[in-house]
Amino acid sequence: MRLQVGVGLLLLACGPSASPAPATPEPAVAEPEVAPEPEAAEAPAEEEGGEWVWEPNDFRTHVNAGRSGPVVGYLMTPESLEGAERRGSSILIRTAFQREGRLPLYVSIWADRTEPFEAPQPQEAIRVASHHRVQLHIDDEAPIELGCDTIEVLEDGDGKTWARVARGGVVIEGWIEGRIEGRGPASCPARVVREGELPSGFVARAAQPPTVPRRGSVWWLSGTEDARSCVEWRWARNGRSLEHRSDGGVTSYGVGRSATQLELTGPGFRGDDGTGMGMGCSHILQLVGGDQDTWVFVPTMTTDISGYHPDDAEVWYRSEAACESAREAEARARQGC
Repeated sequence: MRLQVGVGLLLLACGPSASPAPATPEPAVAEPEVAPEPEAAEAPAEEEGGEWVWEPNDFRTHVNAGRSGPVVGYLMTPESLEGAERRGSSILIRTAFQREGRLPLYVSIWADRTEPFEAPQPQEAIRVASHHRVQLHIDDEAPIELGCDTIEVLEDGDGKTWARVARGGVVIEGWIEGRIEGRGPASCPARVVREGELPSGFVARAAQPPTVPRRGSVWWLSGTEDARSCVEWRWARNGRSLEHRSDGGVTSYGVGRSATQLELTGPGFRGDDGTGMGMGCSHILQLVGGDQDTWVFVPTMTTDISGYHPDDAEVWYRSEAACESAREAEARARQGC
């Protein structure tokens, strides 16, 4: 396996398109048993336990799955890691990676006071995938569960996908059974940035996004990849409601709004025969951009964002023609045109 950086952010899902779901809290972890420290002639005598004080020359770049397990990845920057504990001449770091059916994976990072930390030159990814609930194999033990990670694909072959994933300053590499690409079906929190430099692939929030009207219509590109269609929704009640008429009645969302945020509540249905029903789900959207044909939203409750990942955005179209143009472009992209 080649060792070679990946990038690795609540709301209730409701509405015509899938929305991110709250991230599942990490389970409490038990302190792992640690095997006796192997003999090392020049290993410094360290007191076990206690918080580690970072020094610039403390680390080699690789990390191991367990104290004497195989090399499975590397550190991005030692300063980005928290909660490290001394274990003799090594450092134990609790990562956010979790093995199937187990408590979160522990990785050991060995101290080396003679070599400065040097970030590795990462192998260039051939493509990026996200929103896939798959398993990353790193050794003969149980695999790591992935779901809302950005997966950088390094190589395809023999029915496997070699890939890397980053969480909390640690990059792990391994293989995934089968081939993965593009955006998968998993519902995940939108990836947003509140401050600082934007990671690769992210887009800055527009300083003055276009105003969302209270009259007229908008079009949503809805449906599965193989059956996408443009659906018209009309503003009603002076912009406090969005309505779509179909056979048998009207589906609607209540709309709360501020200058840069919409909150859709529903959906509700009012039948032509007088029957009706409603749901109280809340779908919060931050207005982040747009142009003469679109409004662009990110489904997140975070208001003070400076950037976002475009794959997590929802686009509303100002006209049916603009929506149809986007639908045709999607179809051509799926066919590799």
